[in-house]
Amino acid sequence: VEDKAFIHATSKKNNCSITFRLNFCSKNDQRKIKITSFDSYLEYDLLNAQLRFVKNNNTQIFEFNKSKDQKYEDQLIHFFECIEKDKETVCNLNDAIKVLDYIKISKDIDFNSNKYCE
Repeated sequence: VEDKAFIHATSKKNNCSITFRLNFCSKNDQRKIKITSFDSYLEYDLLNAQLRFVKNNNTQIFEFNKSKDQKYEDQLIHFFECIEKDKETVCNLNDAIKVLDYIKISKDIDFNSNKYCE
């Protein structure tokens, strides 16, 4: 069983670079999404509910006041609305299956070659 993954991919459509760094055994608990351009970046820290925008050494920080418990309560409310009011889900079964397919494909990538998965 792997406890770490480093995945680097390039989008064929717009040549966008995408990098995933996963470490399931790290003592340093982080959940961040970072989008980088040539002169700026946008980073969302999921654990601390903080959005940071940095451009030309100027930093803007936005705080979100939702507690971790509130996030789970919102998910549960949405779940029951989908069942009781036939509301459309945010992530449906087909989306979940696609994610699992991508994970399976990523396990078969030969990182020593220059081949990309489709």
